Amino acid sequence: MRSPRPSTQRLDTLRRIGFAGCTKREMTAANRFMTSLFVGSGQCLTDEGVRARQCMIIESGTVSVQRGGNDIDLLGPGDWIDGDALLSDQVSTATTVALTDLMISAMTWQEFASLMVAVPSVVHAMQRSVVVHFDGAASRPDGVVAVASGS
Repeated sequence: MRSPRPSTQRLDTLRRIGFAGCTKREMTAANRFMTSLFVGSGQCLTDEGVRARQCMIIESGTVSVQRGGNDIDLLGPGDWIDGDALLSDQVSTATTVALTDLMISAMTWQEFASLMVAVPSVVHAMQRSVVVHFDGAASRPDGVVAVASGS
């Protein structure tokens, strides 16, 4: 059975959150592996030091990035959370907390792996955005972590 086609609104959301370089066919394939979820303000999305079990792309809202209990940056629409940690089977090196109500696209590691096979160009979309799995190389000497939007 074929998956239903995503709505025009959903395709617009995918374009806005970093899939603009993908074809409509690729975005339709990618959509099959993602679940769009509401996350309330104040909810913790990832915990520093805990193995990544899913990754997320922020559709709307703002997320605080914390390391060692200190706020180090903010994320917004188009930013990925734990994509690279999931890809490399690592722990989250930052805690992320919803500062506002959020809409996110979430994927388990199995869904993420299937997405990488079905739509290899998504790896490039993810790499264009700084992912919330920081390591020493991502930190600036002043301790601030640069986070770029995926858009």
